[in-house]
Amino acid sequence: MGRRHDPDRRRRIIDAAIRVVGRRGIAGLSHRTVAAEAQVPLGSTTYHFTSLDELLVAALRQANEGFAAAVRDSEVLADPRSDPAGELARLLGEWFGGERSGVELEYELYLAALRRPALRPVVAEWTEGVTEVLARRSDPVTARALVALMDGICLQVLLTDTAYDEEYTRVMLARILASASASASAPGTASGTASGTAGASASASASASGAEAAAAAAATAAADAPAAAARGTDPVPGGAPAGPERDGAPPGTGSVPGGAPAGPERDGGRPRRPAPETGSPPPAPAG
Repeated sequence: MGRRHDPDRRRRIIDAAIRVVGRRGIAGLSHRTVAAEAQVPLGSTTYHFTSLDELLVAALRQANEGFAAAVRDSEVLADPRSDPAGELARLLGEWFGGERSGVELEYELYLAALRRPALRPVVAEWTEGVTEVLARRSDPVTARALVALMDGICLQVLLTDTAYDEEYTRVMLARILASASASASAPGTASGTASGTAGASASASASASGAEAAAAAAATAAADAPAAAARGTDPVPGGAPAGPERDGAPPGTGSVPGGAPAGPERDGGRPRRPAPETGSPPPAPAG
């Protein structure tokens, strides 16, 4: 007796696996429990799905179609004049407003990818699919942020057993969209880079000019050093004499290291009389 043709059997097995996971969790899933739930021979489940991972992949892909299809088919999101944040918040509200066990089941399969790497490509498919739709109203980076926020809100609702807050979700989604819009309308980075380059060039030119001036001053001081040594003075910036002459004292009255007098007395010459003070009569000649 040949096998009876049953084109929907594979789909019925997937539906049965979803119901089993919904009642018993993933730990209660087996080919035997699924076959009993689908009312098919055990060999049918192993024929269509050789491993439980294959069955879970099919179940997760089918469960993920719920919200993804709602986003993909939304006429409001397709309208560029609409409010995408409000529409996404509304779609999530409708999803949570349905059978709660269905939402919990979808996330149980979703989180099973933590322990079953075979499920991770399906999770990535769902994320990329929803991101691609939302990127039409924003950009890929912003769309991914919107998907991440919706995932986080759904997990909080499910794990804390709290009610879904549609207005809160709308406000948070709108903030992400507004931030992306503000960033897109800000001045481009190219002009800022050009301004920064011009400023850096100006600063470099000023620094080079200052360095050249300092080098010139140092060269002048080095050239004046021999002449200054012959005069008994030290060159200082600006050409002003160093030592007593700079302070108004007469030449030849400064001191040198070791306490020896400066000027002619140091060379054995005749001591020079002190210069008369301004406004005083000259001293009388010695008798």
